Amino acid sequence: MTTYTTHTQESTAVGGALTILGNENYQLQLAKSVTNSSGSVTYNMVYQSQLLAPDMEIQWTANYGLNWTANSPNPGATVNYAGNWQPCAAGESYDLNNAGAWVPNQSNPNAKPNCLNVGNNDYGESVYISVRVQDASGNWSPIWVSPDKLVQQSGGEYEPLEAITLW
Repeated sequence: MTTYTTHTQESTAVGGALTILGNENYQLQLAKSVTNSSGSVTYNMVYQSQLLAPDMEIQWTANYGLNWTANSPNPGATVNYAGNWQPCAAGESYDLNNAGAWVPNQSNPNAKPNCLNVGNNDYGESVYISVRVQDASGNWSPIWVSPDKLVQQSGGEYEPLEAITLW
């Protein structure tokens, strides 16, 4: 696991950026990105400040996990299916078995060293893969959900990029 830090400073001068941004209720936000198998990059917000300050620091540790979700519309209701979070380091590979559980697959020939890899989806339907980062208290915060389903009997590679966007 690697720890990352970003540091921002704003002028406290009267009429300066901090005053203007604060008066307009702006907040500091941090977004992480993930690329999917086709190489498209998606950003999702992982932190939002409540207030602004002249000197702000955000620190996080890259401890990633995989999960899946699927929806099944039924008359009068929607049924949501989901798995359990599986910690996954870059280069590791897991298969989704027919019960919806993650099973290690370190012999996946398509695994990429910088990606969280899914070797095969053997679950009963296509699923959406999501990536989260685990915080110090053990909770998982979402950083990315695939907009495309991972079809049955296929795999995917999901690369968390250590590039962020602040706004």
